[in-house]
Amino acid sequence: MAKPTFIYVGPGRTATSWLQEMLQSHPDVGLSRVKETEFFNNNYDRGIDWYEDMFPSEDYKARGEISTMYYIDKDVPARIAKDYPNIKILFGARDPLELLESFYQFGARRGVAAPTIEQSLNQPNAIYMGSGYKARLAKNSLSSGDKVSMIDSVRIAQYLDYYYSVFGKENVLVVSFDKITKSPAAMMKDIYEFIGVNNQHNPAGLNEKINPSVEPKSKLLALAAHRLAYFLRKVGLHKLLSTLHQSRLIKNLLFKENSKGLPKQTLPIDIVQSLAKEALMLKDLINSQKQSSSDQS
Repeated sequence: MAKPTFIYVGPGRTATSWLQEMLQSHPDVGLSRVKETEFFNNNYDRGIDWYEDMFPSEDYKARGEISTMYYIDKDVPARIAKDYPNIKILFGARDPLELLESFYQFGARRGVAAPTIEQSLNQPNAIYMGSGYKARLAKNSLSSGDKVSMIDSVRIAQYLDYYYSVFGKENVLVVSFDKITKSPAAMMKDIYEFIGVNNQHNPAGLNEKINPSVEPKSKLLALAAHRLAYFLRKVGLHKLLSTLHQSRLIKNLLFKENSKGLPKQTLPIDIVQSLAKEALMLKDLINSQKQSSSDQS
């Protein structure tokens, strides 16, 4: 069995599809057979052998996975720390208001969004960003992360701070969406170095946008695709799921590009102000980690 050495814990909508391609391109990095194993939040009862079987057996210097819903589940950090005490954690960071808008637009792409973004604020984030929420709800088996609302899911400073406390700041690297946008090569150099592989690797597609703004051609078709993805994940057809997920033909069948994105919606001023404060808290927290790293060196 192959053990992971790093985990990207979320959130989604932080260039994770791009990150997956950048990691896959490195000859010393082996990723799990499927993005979003959801082991530590929704599949923990399957056991550690099931999880480790997800990783390639070849001799890679670094092995890891990207599961974007880990960050909001309060049970996940302790589970990871118990099973892999020396793991490296990658934690995505994006402006909270931008993140909320992106979560909502992603839900619209999948055909599951509320009519307005304001109506989505108190809905579970798992409806928009996760898989299998309705099935777990029907079985009365929701995880703690399933119960986190959209508005609370973008208050990411609190989750990052908890990961710092569990793993230590030196074992958590913030993957900045802003830095990916402005300096993708520098961000990947930091990531490669952090996970212990050659940071001089120059991946193809470094400056390409993997998931441009799109909208569904049919909401019913998008919802059907979302349900199919959950079914394939549930029955273990991970290779087929990954193939379909990465297929440009499937994406062209389901979506059409919209360079302007979905229409902007107005949020109450108190929500906007609250998220602006959250952005400052997140910035201060990240800067404290940088200062801590500088002091140690």
